[in-house]
Amino acid sequence: MPLTVRDATLLGFGCLFTGAATFFYRRKQTTPFKLAYFFAWPTLGSAIILIGMPSDEKLKKELSKPDSELAARGVAARAAAAEAVKRGRESE
Repeated sequence: MPLTVRDATLLGFGCLFTGAATFFYRRKQTTPFKLAYFFAWPTLGSAIILIGMPSDEKLKKELSKPDSELAARGVAARAAAAEAVKRGRESE
């Protein structure tokens, strides 16, 4: 989860817009508050998600493992769902 320039820029602007929204809210200036609030969510929210997300290489490596726990859980979940559907059809 290294911090890239894009992530840092989004985080910086998100914090700036959030601070501006707080400032304008306290001063009861509605139009600047609405603009700052409008831009705060997409920038700060995107930055938080991008910072917390694993890197592309790590994600590709994890998803390409066929014998990983994730794949085993997926197979077990599909089998359980198929069994539930089968039981549902038999009860009708």
